[in-house]
Amino acid sequence: MNVISAIDKKLSKVFRKITVVAGVVAFFMMCIAVLNVITRAAFKQPIYGVVEIMSYASLAVGALACAQNELDDGNAVMTLIIDSMSEKKRHRLLFISNILCAVFFGSIAFRFIQEVPKAYASGQTTVTILLPMYVINIVLAFGFVCVTLASLMKTFRHLAAVIQPADALSASSEPQLSETETVTADPAGPEDRKEG
Repeated sequence: MNVISAIDKKLSKVFRKITVVAGVVAFFMMCIAVLNVITRAAFKQPIYGVVEIMSYASLAVGALACAQNELDDGNAVMTLIIDSMSEKKRHRLLFISNILCAVFFGSIAFRFIQEVPKAYASGQTTVTILLPMYVINIVLAFGFVCVTLASLMKTFRHLAAVIQPADALSASSEPQLSETETVTADPAGPEDRKEG
C-alpha cells in the first residue's frame, strides 16, 4: 500500500508540473488572441497563421492537462448508481472501468507513437505556419501516455481498496487510543454529582 501511495504522490507531482506547462501555453493563447484583435483593429491585419496557432496550442493544452484531470477525477460525472452500491462493489466497478480507460488511452497513445516516425520521414507540416506534424504527434502521444498512467494509478488505488481486509477498514475508521490513554467510567452518576 505504501508503494502505491508513494508512486501516486510522485505521479501527481509530475502531472502538476506538466499542467503548469499547459497553463503557460493557455496564457500564450490568450495573449495571441488579444494581440490578434489589436492588430486587426489598428492595422487591419490579423496575425499570420493565427487559426493554426490557436488550434494546435489548444491540442497541446488538452493533451498536457488531461493527466492531472484524470488523476484528480476532475470530470463531472453522474454517481447516483455508484453511490448506492456498497464500498467494495463500488471499488470493484471503478477498478474495471479504469482498466478499460487505461487500455483505451494506451491504444491511442500507441497509435500516435506509431505515427511519429512516419510523419518525420515524410516531412509533413501544417499548411500555414509549417509546424512539423511529428511534433504534434509527439505532444499528443506524451499526453495520452500520461493519461494512461493516471488511469493505471487509479486502477491500483481501487485494487488496494478491494483487497484490503474488512477489519482493517473498520479499524481505520475507529478512533485509536494511545498506550497511556485509558477509558474509565465515572462511578458517580449525574444525580450524585448534583448532590455533591
